Amino acid sequence: MVSVLIPVYNYDVCPLVIALNEQLTAFNGAELILCDDDSFLEFQEKNKALSKEFSQVRYLQNSENKGRSATRNRLADAACNEILIFLDSDTLPCSADFVQNYVSAFSPGAVLFGGIKYYDNPPEDANSYLRWFYGKQREEISPEIRQTQGNRLFMTGNFCVAKSVFKTIRFNENLRQYGHEDTLFAFDLARNQHVVKHLDNPAYHIGLESSQLFLEKTLVAVKNLHVISEMENYAEILDSVRLWRVYRKLKIFRPIFKLMFFLTKHFFEKNLSGTKPKLLYFDLYKLFALAERCL
Repeated sequence: MVSVLIPVYNYDVCPLVIALNEQLTAFNGAELILCDDDSFLEFQEKNKALSKEFSQVRYLQNSENKGRSATRNRLADAACNEILIFLDSDTLPCSADFVQNYVSAFSPGAVLFGGIKYYDNPPEDANSYLRWFYGKQREEISPEIRQTQGNRLFMTGNFCVAKSVFKTIRFNENLRQYGHEDTLFAFDLARNQHVVKHLDNPAYHIGLESSQLFLEKTLVAVKNLHVISEMENYAEILDSVRLWRVYRKLKIFRPIFKLMFFLTKHFFEKNLSGTKPKLLYFDLYKLFALAERCL
């Protein structure tokens, strides 16, 4: 009936597997599949042991780092059931009925997004404040608001899809690094008349990386926008990305933006690494970085 699929990279998924295993016992034939994308050995050993501890858990191992898209595709290919629930390894279900909520809402051809939440209190580690603050302000969105935007506010950290749909619409493996694989997937869904249904079935994002790492990953994601712009048949997808729309309107100022990125990068990073980050600075940081990469 249901397969829960978790891509793993250098993360201990024991708490997530324990929480899900309790819920999956209610479903005949349910399975939980982990696919490790060439993590450090300590994580491989710890997570692989879960397949021996829990009968419903299967463990797959990539021989080399293949990226988030390829790993998710491999998970879907390995699944035995029609209902596929994808969860990032650094999440936790908000509800004891998390799996049941997806199963109850599922129908043939469904694509369901349950949403992402963050704990109300900021992290004790001030170095992770930016990731929490950004998530609370930009990613924690009610299903009512998400539904008005259709596929645009889709995220891959917590969603459910019919395997029959996934057989025809897979993650684009041209994007191997972090960022915007969910944008491409949502676009391909829309192009094939699959509209995402937004549910109130969130998972907590608990794996808050440091501000420095988050900013580094943000720059990689910005670079992926440039990669998408050069893909055949995908240029139009960028019209759904606010950052790209702003960039296109102001692209006459690209040389100035490149200079601004050089002059303001340190200032922005200092603010964004503190406990009073300004998201306007974060938006400008991405805009200037995009201009630098597109010159």
